[in-house]
Amino acid sequence: MRAPILFYLLLLLVSVGYCQQYLGEAQVPKVPKDGFYQIAITSKIGGYLVPGFTNLRIVDKANKEVPYIIRAEAPVRQSKEFHEYELERYKTNVRTELVLKNPERKTINNIHLKIRNADVLKEATLLGSDDHKSWFAIKQKFSLSSINGGNGTFEMRVLDFPMTNYLFYSFRISDSLSAPINILTAGYYESNIESGQYVEVPGKITFSSDIKKKQSILKFSFDTIQFVDRIDLKMKGKQQYFLRRASLEETRERKLKKGQIEKYQYALNEFEASSTHATQLDIEGSRFSQFQIVFNNEDNPPLELGSLQAFQLNRYIIAWLSSSNEYNLKIGSENLPAPSYDLRFFSDSIPSQIPSLTIGDVLVQKKKISADGLSIFTSKNFIWAAILIVAMLLGYIAVNLAKDVGKSSSKE
Repeated sequence: MRAPILFYLLLLLVSVGYCQQYLGEAQVPKVPKDGFYQIAITSKIGGYLVPGFTNLRIVDKANKEVPYIIRAEAPVRQSKEFHEYELERYKTNVRTELVLKNPERKTINNIHLKIRNADVLKEATLLGSDDHKSWFAIKQKFSLSSINGGNGTFEMRVLDFPMTNYLFYSFRISDSLSAPINILTAGYYESNIESGQYVEVPGKITFSSDIKKKQSILKFSFDTIQFVDRIDLKMKGKQQYFLRRASLEETRERKLKKGQIEKYQYALNEFEASSTHATQLDIEGSRFSQFQIVFNNEDNPPLELGSLQAFQLNRYIIAWLSSSNEYNLKIGSENLPAPSYDLRFFSDSIPSQIPSLTIGDVLVQKKKISADGLSIFTSKNFIWAAILIVAMLLGYIAVNLAKDVGKSSSKE
């Protein structure tokens, strides 16, 4: 009977460790209809997550995993949008004329022509006008030839010319000796640059100066580990103008030869703090519970803090949720294996604009992820304790088995 007892004890030990792999959970609001939804990864959740968010799960009311992907805002997004010009067509025995209208009188130096494929050689002229009556030369006698869009039926041809801002542009193509080419549309690409959306991560600030070292140290600490992507800093000086060398640092650990652990400051970014403008530090994906900024004052009086803010880019959990089901967001320990979902292959097919959900506070079952990313069930102490318990149990059963063998031998 001792062997079954040992088996159940080992099973209990393993099951306890497995069941406790989740550190906390939060309820996902019920959705009004089936579809994709995004859940913001706020600072409330971020303190429980490891890099890559591999310890995150969504489960339904049957405790089955729901596939998800992580979508993050880009610090800077650049996009191009095609705008068509108003187009008038005129055809004579001599030429084909296209008149384009630039209603906002934007300053331009190119026009994009969408032309059906044609193996031809055409001579053209571009003119500009402010009243549609008097026309002035912009580009004289250039050629259009070998219009071939490859696998497509048209080619987007770019016509470059000197910078102008006419209200009208006349594109005149000589067609006296051949059939005209088919110009479908004319327009321009407008580039748009947008900054990513950030959310502030609150923290505690301390500021001190060391006259002997000629340094000032600004410390910013969080209540737990947080992801930080941007830091906005504004300093004030007793003098009207200042320019100070500074460095952004975090505390790291290294093991010495004798097994001792030494803490040291590691410089993440070096910059200059100036009286002429505020400082913005982009440190995408950094993760720490505290950082510090060290100012080199040299022989100048110490600076004063104007403002300091830490931000993280908006990151979202994207998942297909059903209105007839209920879901929980679960956060596991660091050793929880990264999930592998088919959904990652179809991330481009998920719409960019989908409904958002906001979750409340995380119900904590165990402590948050620590600075080294370990919880109680992934720490070395727990692992060694588990090994010791297993060894003791094995020793106990070995001794008892030896006694049973001895008793059997004496009976024989």
